[in-house]
Amino acid sequence: LQGYIENEVDLNNEETCRETCSFYQSTRSEGCYKDLYCARQPRCSGRLYNCQFVDSDMWVCPSPKNSTRRYEYIEYENGRTLGQRANCVRGTTKVDSWWRYLFW
Repeated sequence: LQGYIENEVDLNNEETCRETCSFYQSTRSEGCYKDLYCARQPRCSGRLYNCQFVDSDMWVCPSPKNSTRRYEYIEYENGRTLGQRANCVRGTTKVDSWWRYLFW
């Protein structure tokens, strides 16, 4: 098992952002909205289970291309780090949450 970073807009065909993680306990990646971070990582072609929200803004260190891992570590702006923070061979990528508003 491994973690997978995905934006909610890519977890449903309607490209909406109105649910919580409990809605996505067994789902699939349905797209890649505006080629954001999803375009920079290998897509998960299987099912995604047990959605968990950790924090909305982070630095991601992708694993080397020949690795069986997706990420070496993820460092969140709230100070939490998943994985062992070390020199990131492929360079870190800043991933930020964003808001989409609908105005009438």
